[in-house]
Amino acid sequence: MFTFKTYVEAGGLMSYGADYVAMHRRLADLVGKILEGTKPADIPVEQPSKFEFVINLKTVKALDLYNTGQNADLRRRMIANKSFIVYCTSP
Repeated sequence: MFTFKTYVEAGGLMSYGADYVAMHRRLADLVGKILEGTKPADIPVEQPSKFEFVINLKTVKALDLYNTGQNADLRRRMIANKSFIVYCTSP
């Protein structure tokens, strides 16, 4: 289990973590507020609200994990949860 999806794109099995693109966009908004004159102390601390769960299908198949019943249950739960982005990569 990795934190960054780049490891999965390089052949890792799966990753779960904050959506760093969304975090960097939000960071740019906050920097803009500071440059406009808002005091940093007046800006509230935020936590990520968007997460990514990335699975490398090539690695799943190589490890023969594709046809297990647990994976089907996992897919149903991930699709039902709207706060996740599920990517399946095949490098």
